[in-house]
Amino acid sequence: MLIEERDRQGLYRLGLNDPLPVQLASGGTVGGFAVSQNGTRIAFDRASLSQPPALFAIAADGSAERAIDTLNRALLGRVALGNTREFTVKGWGGESVQIWVTYPPNFDARKKWPLLHSIHGGPHAAHTDGWHFRWNTQLFAAHGYAIVGVNYHGSSGFGQRWIESITGDYGLKEFADVESATDFMLRQGYIDRARLVATGGSYGGYMVAYMNGHTNRYRTYVCHAGCYDWVSMMATDGYLFFAKELGAFHWDNPARVMKQSPHHYARRFQTPTLVIHGELDYRVPATQALQYYNTLHAKKIPARLVYFPDENHWILKPQNSRLWYREFFGWIKRYAAPGPAPRTRR
Repeated sequence: MLIEERDRQGLYRLGLNDPLPVQLASGGTVGGFAVSQNGTRIAFDRASLSQPPALFAIAADGSAERAIDTLNRALLGRVALGNTREFTVKGWGGESVQIWVTYPPNFDARKKWPLLHSIHGGPHAAHTDGWHFRWNTQLFAAHGYAIVGVNYHGSSGFGQRWIESITGDYGLKEFADVESATDFMLRQGYIDRARLVATGGSYGGYMVAYMNGHTNRYRTYVCHAGCYDWVSMMATDGYLFFAKELGAFHWDNPARVMKQSPHHYARRFQTPTLVIHGELDYRVPATQALQYYNTLHAKKIPARLVYFPDENHWILKPQNSRLWYREFFGWIKRYAAPGPAPRTRR
């Protein structure tokens, strides 16, 4: 079996007489496995923030691990990857929050770097020590940004109480956790407070829209497939979860739902935003993007809408993906230049 704990996913065995699962292979992120016909060997794939999935084999008791493929070795040898680190910060209510940081390949702590938040979706998902093929932190970092992934309240991998800690009160605790991570990174001395960026998709897109109504410290946002208005989100294919996750349907408790909805804070919006969406998205309907973009445009806040008529919640076609990344980095670089700047002496 696979078990996620503190956002590493390992391979475990649970026998009929075992009181608890026994770890056979640690994460990164183990994605799948197969047991040999005679039950003596197990093959599995594992990835990390610095390694795409690769194949390994172990004995049935977890010993004698060895790599069994070299498919990406030559390719990775031509690519400069950044270092990754795990930190713990004090988030909402002083509770411990895990963050992952991926540094640019040529990172020098004596210089100042821009910070880019990659805010995960879900919300009951997580930034894992794994290799993401859409929101890839190594790719982001290679453009000259320090990438921060916050496992805010509500993330998976930290127990059921943590997952349900945001139920009925979306935005508040997650925002506090992201802000605490920003403050922590600024205290390290190598982050340029004039080049802070926040990006996210799905619930991460919701978060950057929510943040736009609560802070102006970030130079720009990127909102991909983000939830903007919890009332018109009744058009989603998953509307039945609102009663529990938001604490009520909007007709039963309008004030509670409005408090959690980014559009409710539109009068406070100030920050330039790139809005991206696919027309075939039924999880977060494309009208969410149109509402958000039109609101920014009406308020004369710099904004750009990138619309994919042939994509869904994810941008999957290769040429569309290339365009997505061009638009993503082109927009960010307008407001937060990549790469290092010399640290000024006090």
